[in-house]
Amino acid sequence: MTSSRRKAKSLAAAALIIGVAVIGYTLFRGPLPFPHRFVHTCDTAIADRLKESASYERTGLQGSIKTLSQEEFFADPRRAVAPEHRRAIIGSNQPVRYEALITYRALDAVGAVIQEQASCTFNSLSGGDAPNKTSGVQIDGEYNLDWVKRQHPNSREMFFRILKNS
Repeated sequence: MTSSRRKAKSLAAAALIIGVAVIGYTLFRGPLPFPHRFVHTCDTAIADRLKESASYERTGLQGSIKTLSQEEFFADPRRAVAPEHRRAIIGSNQPVRYEALITYRALDAVGAVIQEQASCTFNSLSGGDAPNKTSGVQIDGEYNLDWVKRQHPNSREMFFRILKNS
């Protein structure tokens, strides 16, 4: 009986310590300024650029939101809209740019562990939306399809992996 009581006390103490750690982490890490889906999409976009995408592991995250003017929001050639139609698209929304600085660990082409950082951005029409596909985010200022054309113009495998998530 004494042995089972010790086990029960040890388990209760361990559960209490884990519970306090989880609550502390939740309280002090601070909420993200943008939807979690944006971070998940950024993770996918970064991993898609790696030789071994399954080795990707995010180790750090910092984020911010910046208010955008109409000119900044429509500056991207992918949003080429005539100025007279911009007000109808934006309406009463206030466009913002989500910016995430992601630190990650992965394997490079020769199998060595690397620790890197990547900047991920997304221009949100309302500040409440987030992309489901990687085609909407830029990693270090470049969309993945543009990056793969520049970095690996003859790699069908890399192109189709990136296209799958775009």
